[in-house]
Amino acid sequence: MSEALSDPGTRRHASSHFGRDHEFHLRGGENMDDGDELEGDEDTGEHNLDSDDAAQHVSIHQRRRTDGTRAKDGADAAENHIYQPGSIVRVLLENFVTYERAEFVPGAKLNMVIGPNGTGKSSLVCAICLGLGYPPNVLGRATTFSEFVKHGKEQAYVEVELQKRPRDARNFVIRLGINSDNNNRKFWLNGKESSHKEIKNLTETLRIQIDNLCQFLPQDKVAEFAGLNPVELLSKTLQAAAPVEMQVQQERLSSLFKSQREARQRAEAETSELQRKEALQQTLQADVEKLRERDVIKREKRIYENARVFRKYEDARLGFKKAKKQSKEMAKVLQQLQEKCAPALAAVDKKEKYRKKIEAAVKSRSAALRDAEGTADAALVKIDNIDSKSETLTGKANAELEGIQKTKQQIQKVRAHITMMEGSYKTPPKEFDAADWNQKIRDQEHRMRELDTEFGDIDDEIARLRHMGTPKVEEKRKLCFKLKDLNSQAGAKLQHLAKVHRDASRGWDWLRENMGEFEQEIFGPPMLSCSIKDERYSDLIQSFLSKNDFLCFITQTRADHKKLSQKLLKEMRLSVTIRTQNSPLESYRPHRPAERLSDFDLEGYAIDQLEGPAPVLAMLCENSRLHQAAVGLRDLSDDAFHRTIEAGLDDVAAGKYSYRTARRREYGPSAVSTRVSPVLKGQFWTDQVVDSEEKSGIERRIRELDEEIEEVKKTIEAKRESKREIDAAKGAIAEKTADLRKAKNQLQKEYTKWQGLPSRIDMEKKGLADLQAEIQNARTRKIAIEDEMDEVAVEKANAVLGHQQSIFAVREARRALFEATMYHIEAISEVAALKADTIEIQQRLDEGNKALDELAAKVDNSRKLAEKGVQEIQLLDFGGDDACKERAQQLALEYTVEEMDDELVTIRARLEVIQASNPHALVEYEQRQAEIGQLRRRKARLDGELEALDTRIQELRGEWEPRLDELMGKINDAFSYNFEQISCAGEVGVHRDDDFDKWAVEIKVKFRPGETLQQLDQHRQSGGERAVSTIFYLMSLQSMAQAPFRVVDEINQGMDPRNERMVHERMVEIACREHTSQYFLITPKLLSGLRYDEGMRVLCIASGPQMPVDGAAKLDTSKLAGLQRRYLARLRRAVAQG
Repeated sequence: MSEALSDPGTRRHASSHFGRDHEFHLRGGENMDDGDELEGDEDTGEHNLDSDDAAQHVSIHQRRRTDGTRAKDGADAAENHIYQPGSIVRVLLENFVTYERAEFVPGAKLNMVIGPNGTGKSSLVCAICLGLGYPPNVLGRATTFSEFVKHGKEQAYVEVELQKRPRDARNFVIRLGINSDNNNRKFWLNGKESSHKEIKNLTETLRIQIDNLCQFLPQDKVAEFAGLNPVELLSKTLQAAAPVEMQVQQERLSSLFKSQREARQRAEAETSELQRKEALQQTLQADVEKLRERDVIKREKRIYENARVFRKYEDARLGFKKAKKQSKEMAKVLQQLQEKCAPALAAVDKKEKYRKKIEAAVKSRSAALRDAEGTADAALVKIDNIDSKSETLTGKANAELEGIQKTKQQIQKVRAHITMMEGSYKTPPKEFDAADWNQKIRDQEHRMRELDTEFGDIDDEIARLRHMGTPKVEEKRKLCFKLKDLNSQAGAKLQHLAKVHRDASRGWDWLRENMGEFEQEIFGPPMLSCSIKDERYSDLIQSFLSKNDFLCFITQTRADHKKLSQKLLKEMRLSVTIRTQNSPLESYRPHRPAERLSDFDLEGYAIDQLEGPAPVLAMLCENSRLHQAAVGLRDLSDDAFHRTIEAGLDDVAAGKYSYRTARRREYGPSAVSTRVSPVLKGQFWTDQVVDSEEKSGIERRIRELDEEIEEVKKTIEAKRESKREIDAAKGAIAEKTADLRKAKNQLQKEYTKWQGLPSRIDMEKKGLADLQAEIQNARTRKIAIEDEMDEVAVEKANAVLGHQQSIFAVREARRALFEATMYHIEAISEVAALKADTIEIQQRLDEGNKALDELAAKVDNSRKLAEKGVQEIQLLDFGGDDACKERAQQLALEYTVEEMDDELVTIRARLEVIQASNPHALVEYEQRQAEIGQLRRRKARLDGELEALDTRIQELRGEWEPRLDELMGKINDAFSYNFEQISCAGEVGVHRDDDFDKWAVEIKVKFRPGETLQQLDQHRQSGGERAVSTIFYLMSLQSMAQAPFRVVDEINQGMDPRNERMVHERMVEIACREHTSQYFLITPKLLSGLRYDEGMRVLCIASGPQMPVDGAAKLDTSKLAGLQRRYLARLRRAVAQG
């Protein structure tokens, strides 16, 4: 027995186990040597475990035997259970949770850890979990490592010894240290510091799965295990009981099925798109043929246009060669003529050169004359400037004189003004009392403010009355709208909606008022927006739909869905369904035309009998497949029923029944099941009678509101009359106040003016002195101006003399120019005489030069045309069509440009005649044809992928599924047998679904006679029944467990004594068999007289405020067992002696 301290007043002890024949075996502390296990007599010594020497603690595992078995003495020789590799041989705790120090030595099979609540049983579970490297969240308790350190301690240690494998030299001792300050942890493996990854690799190698609830079920995870959904339970079961390769195969199958599902969806989408595009191709065929014919004509037109370019270039090239030849011939003729006339022309040239020299002299002397005239003009300008200056000075002198005269007149006026003001000052105005006038004005303003206040009060009262009347008007408007609705079919629907789903009705009322806030139209519940074309089909169609289908709201964009959800679900807190529909109604097509349904005694599809907005109908197709749901008014015969199944009509409602067919494709075409249900009366699309009582109430309330609104209107009108009276009074006061202000301002102005006369007289006298000083200054300036005028007169005389000299120079330059001009006239006359003698020669030369220039221009023009033709030919695009190019070149040799123009006119006329309704049809056709080719290739590739996936799935499934069936069969046999032992029934199977990810464990149980097997879930069975089922399921895994040990903490909570006793007996029977894994059962209570097996070990935890300080020696329960055996022996002897 080992000891640990939880606090200064409480100590906890863990006794080791019950051995064979109910003998207690005790594992001592660090002072206990190998083999020192005590038997149930009174000769045992004391063993103190309360030591803080870390080195001694670490050395414990070094003093233990590591050959996989515990040391044995003669009394314990029967316990020869061999631990499975990975089983827990020993657990040591130091400063962990409530323990100061304790050591647990579990048995190789069933270990029952018992003790009152709060003694630390679950702490052992926590120590196993953390010591093997798993995080705290597996436990469902604390979230940080530091929370497991004992209060007041800095560090905690957990040591877990695991049984070695046959090939290993020693057991695996994993030591965990936790630091409370920084929440750090550290691992040691066999005395050497190790990483967390190495610990995890070791536990995975030993198949330890602490995070699998089928292996490790702590107290706080019991409810979670009971709440595992069947899919998760299958995964956990395989992890706990199946080989690793089966788990790998399951994951591979899940991946393959997912890939198959995605590939099938892509293939279906590609097929649908291919059919759509091929149908579109058919509609374009006529236009395409016309466009192809136009293309042929266009090609011919392009050939003629290109041939025209070739012909124009050829014409230009030949014209260039001809013009160039003519130009050379003309140049040769002109050169011969020039050589023949050279002597006569030389005399003309000589005389012409003389004329040019004389002409140059004329130009030079003309320039000299211009210079002389310029100098004379400049002298004249100087004289003019001096005259202007003289005139300016004269003007200034006159201005000063006029200024003196005006100043004298101003002095006279100022003196008269001064005399007048001095007279006015001697006569004062009437007395002005400003305070009296201000008081009169304030009195009127005060009265005005009183009227304004009264006016504002009336406005406030009118506003209050309007505010009071507005809700009444709004209420009346809504009631009128509601009354109108009641009298209409739409109103009857709204009334029915309010009865069947209040939240949907409130949401629709809000949406109608706020429809403009959304990007696109939001559609209300189909119950309102849709209707049945033929009421005979109403119940049939409604049998396909759920309640949410009738009451949901439909948006067309994600943004609208988000906004509507925010308003209705979060702000208004309404319980409504909102769906988004993006696909158009046209995309939902039945697999079989409606006309062919008559072959099955059916009239059509459900969607064809509905009227409503297209997005709403599309939503019903998307969610309830109404476009595939067939309806008929007559009951189906057996033959028609079987034909509908063979035809793939899975949803049918006919006559009084609806038929829902489910198919399991993986089991072949014969794996079909059909659920037949009676067609019930529809609850949503029904004819509603107007509620007359509600209608009368609305009309009565409207009349009451009319009276109340009329009373408010009368009160408002009376208040408005009061406002008009106040307005009149305010106008009179405003007029009187204006008159008072005007009179006051007039008197104040006159008094202020009289007070300012002395200062104004002083200012006028000062101005008089300034005017007198100004007269003196003006006289001084006039004298200075007259002196300057004398200097200007002298300057003008000098300028006149200079101008006279420049006139003499102009006369001399004109004489020289006249002389040169005469010589120039003579030269011109002589040149003209010589040219007259050679005029015919010159004319012939001029004509030759002109002809030569014309030919040169013609050559240049022909060259440009030819070059342009080359450029046009280079720009021709034949699109790689050599035949088109050759044809154009041939036509260029056969036809002229004019003939080709005529042919082009004919071709254009043919193009005008042939027109297609869609000019882009050919482009669309060819583009779509390419897309169809791509789609066919992609579909073929997808078909190949699907075929390969099917093959791989069948191969892998053929290998995995039989192994799964075998495994689940063993679990079912054990599970059923366990329930039979307690006179109940249970079975375990596998639920197979088309979706492999939905394969699940299906557990069915029966606890009472007369019941049928029912699915195990959190609602049908009680807590005790679920606990029994859970432990039996875990026990069913025992013989197949891949894990070396399993832990279940307080699974018997909630069981009645009968169930607990039966479960315990089955657990002992199963867990204590040979070749089973180690099992830990944690419980705070046990019933008396339970079954015991020699393979069991019972670990008892004692707790209390008076625990012995010196360790386990004074709390040896084996002594108590010995005393009990001796007492029972004496009792039996006494009874026998009688």
